[in-house]
Amino acid sequence: MPSRSTHSSGSWFLAIGAGTGFPQYDRGDVVDNITGAVEPVETDANFAFTGLLSIGYRWFDPERWGHWSFDADFVGAYLGVGLSSFAPNQGASHIDLGFLGLRGEVGYRVVQDRFEPFVGFAAGGVIMNAESAGINHGDVWGYWFAPTCGLRYYIPQTRWSISVEGFFRFLGGLNGFTGSGSDLTLNETPHAGLSGGWIYVPLGVMAISYRF
Repeated sequence: MPSRSTHSSGSWFLAIGAGTGFPQYDRGDVVDNITGAVEPVETDANFAFTGLLSIGYRWFDPERWGHWSFDADFVGAYLGVGLSSFAPNQGASHIDLGFLGLRGEVGYRVVQDRFEPFVGFAAGGVIMNAESAGINHGDVWGYWFAPTCGLRYYIPQTRWSISVEGFFRFLGGLNGFTGSGSDLTLNETPHAGLSGGWIYVPLGVMAISYRF
């Protein structure tokens, strides 16, 4: 009896990583809930740490696609940011962000299929908590998306790989933080004719992955 084929076009993988980022914030606004006055607010980030966990599936089949590979994974990430200012007269601040989303990547393996440059795109939802001068401004939900690129190295004769990856993450819709006694409302997206933009975070992450 002929044996059943064990040919596989891919495998599941689990990856964990950590790195740092450089958040930038164009302009939002602060609304005085008593007087109705609106004024712009900007932030100046002091530091940022990020952690990442992902699980997904990687398609790689030289008989069908040559050196090309394709990934699809579920991503969870954390970003902690220290700020010199978040709102007028609020002093030192800190924000924590949690990310959930989906990511897709396309890679091409070179040098005996050990190195793999890749590009991709990720998007999903984000929850953000903000605190300044000992006052917690609460949690709000928004969205994020990020083009990404990097380089992966497959350790020979093992199921392990390591990678260096860069994200350029955009955040939007993070509006409605409340200030002390609800006298202030902080918005990432400005209104009342003020110009503004995204919270955007260039990130560098080093990760290790295991293929099942």
